[in-house]
Amino acid sequence: MFKFSLIKRILFILHTDSLKIPFYLWRKLYMLWLSSKQNIEIKGGLIINGQPLIDIRKGSNLYIGVGVTLNSKNSGYHINLHSPVKLFADRPGAEIRIGDKTRIHSTCIHACQSIVIGNNCLIAGNCQIFDNNGHDLSFPNVEDRINTSGTSKPVKIEDNVWI
Repeated sequence: MFKFSLIKRILFILHTDSLKIPFYLWRKLYMLWLSSKQNIEIKGGLIINGQPLIDIRKGSNLYIGVGVTLNSKNSGYHINLHSPVKLFADRPGAEIRIGDKTRIHSTCIHACQSIVIGNNCLIAGNCQIFDNNGHDLSFPNVEDRINTSGTSKPVKIEDNVWI
C-alpha cells in the first residue's frame, strides 16, 4: 500500500523530470531491502546518491544514524569519485557505526572488528578506512599470505571530523 506522500512525490517527479522515476523507485526498494536486514539498523533520513555496496555478513552489524548521506555519484561532487561507497563487515562480531548527519563520499569502510564514525563528520571522496591489515605482515611462506588474516584494532573517528 502506497502512502499518499509517495504518490505525490512520484507525480512531482513526473512533472519535473520523468527520467528520475526509475532511480527514485530503486532507492525506495533498496532502503526497504536494507531495513529488512536484522543486522542493519537505520535510524532515519538516510540519503543515498548512486549505488553503494553494502555487504554486512552474518554475525556482523551496521548502524546508520539520522540524516546520514552515502554519496556514490560523481555528478555534483567537486572531485572525481573513483568507486561507490562500500560498507563491508566480513567477520562475526564486526561492527560499523555511522553517527548522525555524517556524509560519506565514495569511501571504502572495511571492518573486521569495529569502525565507529562520530556525528557530523565529512569523509571526502576516495578515502579508505580499515581496522585491519588484511593479512599477516611477516610470514615464512609468501605464497601462503592469502590464507592469513592479519591483525585488527578498533578505529574510532570522533564527532565533527573532516577526512
